[in-house]
Amino acid sequence: MEQYFSIRQVADRLGVKWYRIKYAHMACLVPEPMRVGNQRLYCEQDIDRLSAHFSSKTGSRPIKQQSD
Repeated sequence: MEQYFSIRQVADRLGVKWYRIKYAHMACLVPEPMRVGNQRLYCEQDIDRLSAHFSSKTGSRPIKQQSD
């Protein structure tokens, strides 16, 4: 069974503020994760995409979702 994390848990794990993750989604820089109700839930693949986004030099390059 896959484990899911909240936006604050992911932000703590990546060392960024939660609102930077939210902005990256709103600006279409990274794909939206699964939502349940009004809460984003992140799997490991989502966290890897966010990590790649925030580790890039500019942090503003869109990251496309990989097809499974």
